[in-house]
Amino acid sequence: MNDIVALRCHVCQAFLKMVLVPDWKEKLYRETQNAVERNSYKDNYIEAYNKMRDLGLEKYDVDCMDVSFISVIVFYCRGIAPAEKRTKDALKKLTEDRNTAGHSSENEPTEELYLRALLAVSDIISFIKAVDLSESKISDSDRLQFRVKWMKESEGLKSLLYDELIEYVQVSKEIAQDIKKIKESENALATWCDIYEKYSKHYFNTERYNRFVVTASDEGIIFAHIYAATYFNFKKDFDELFRRLNLLCLSNIHLTKGDVSGILNELNYYLQLGNSETAQIKSIIEYLSKIGFNIFKNECGYYNLRKR
Repeated sequence: MNDIVALRCHVCQAFLKMVLVPDWKEKLYRETQNAVERNSYKDNYIEAYNKMRDLGLEKYDVDCMDVSFISVIVFYCRGIAPAEKRTKDALKKLTEDRNTAGHSSENEPTEELYLRALLAVSDIISFIKAVDLSESKISDSDRLQFRVKWMKESEGLKSLLYDELIEYVQVSKEIAQDIKKIKESENALATWCDIYEKYSKHYFNTERYNRFVVTASDEGIIFAHIYAATYFNFKKDFDELFRRLNLLCLSNIHLTKGDVSGILNELNYYLQLGNSETAQIKSIIEYLSKIGFNIFKNECGYYNLRKR
């Protein structure tokens, strides 16, 4: 999550500014230059080296650094940014969190992403405390100022994440209850219409609405497929778009003109985005024509349903 990435970086930058030796720029430049020219752990230094040469040493500053390079300075550039073992251990954890987040596909369940985010913020808080309690060479007033400022930021973000997680879980439960009502109803269509009206009236185009129609489609609610298709078309997730349209076409229900018009609208929007006509589109059109719908292309190349 972007807020955590920014907070982690700013906290590390603030720490580094307190421990750098006065002539750190010249020493760091020589360190990075030697590493690049000797090809010694070059990947750790090349980005910073190029930035120093692009900006010039007078303009290059701590605010140009990310967490990974700050860790390189603290762990491997002796005499530039001295730090205690407890601080280094906490910084190592922040670097690991950054790398883990960087390799995340974000396809994990949302609850897991929130829990991972909360753990990341907790590690930032541990780092702040480690700096305050371990770095006695930094003046007490500077450490106090550092702790007060960044603890407030971190605790505020942690509280926000907790609130969002609780709301997400509550909404998930409500959606699950609504879907259960539809699946257990003797008149699924009427129940769907009543429940869908609630979501479209109060939550249309919100995250809650989108989660409802996608989850309902995932749970096999036939009436939700076209709405889920609309969502994925807007998100430009075209694999899911065609999957949802095919689910509707092959759902063993009697497709109405309204259903087919909805399908054609999604296909036309897909084409309006500049996409080429695919075999998937042709397959859907062939299927709809086969079951009795008279579909034609207008002069603009978009599909229409001919009135009988």
